[in-house]
Amino acid sequence: IISLPRNRATCKNLKIPAQEPAEIEKIVPLQVARFLPFSTNGFIIGYEVNATDKDGYSSVNVVIVDKDLVEGYHKIFRELKPAKISVILNSYGLINAYNYLNGPADNTVMLIDIDTNQVEVVVSAKEKLLFSRSFKLNLKDDNWQETLASEIKTSRDFYIKEIPDNIPAKVILSGSKENSRIF
Repeated sequence: IISLPRNRATCKNLKIPAQEPAEIEKIVPLQVARFLPFSTNGFIIGYEVNATDKDGYSSVNVVIVDKDLVEGYHKIFRELKPAKISVILNSYGLINAYNYLNGPADNTVMLIDIDTNQVEVVVSAKEKLLFSRSFKLNLKDDNWQETLASEIKTSRDFYIKEIPDNIPAKVILSGSKENSRIF
């Protein structure tokens, strides 16, 4: 399994007027083309349906990744001759790790993973990725705590703007042992 870093993908929540898988498959690329400042050629577009409503709409989490990036990873790992190569966004790995350690969350949870120079913020409910965002953080900067707090607040605000009806009930911080001074 190849886990792509969140900072190498574009993610967006969309509400689309379809519920049938075949319709969703056709509509997602059309909707993606509306908000991207570039052509969708050369990109891989994946999605997960998070919910449907009684009015015939689906809430869809869309992930867009540069095709060359994915093909580069495939080329490296194909030489190892694995039975199968799967590619997932790191955000899904965080959700899976949380669910493995804690069981699936009953409520909406915000997961914040702090690495040596990147922070990933993920919001999940019922084993679904609702939102994710990544930002740089320089732990050697004198004001790194303020930067971290500000970026987490920005992430929360972006999430609430996209999905106002599902506020996180828990916030979980994780990171490397070297970064344990944060906690």
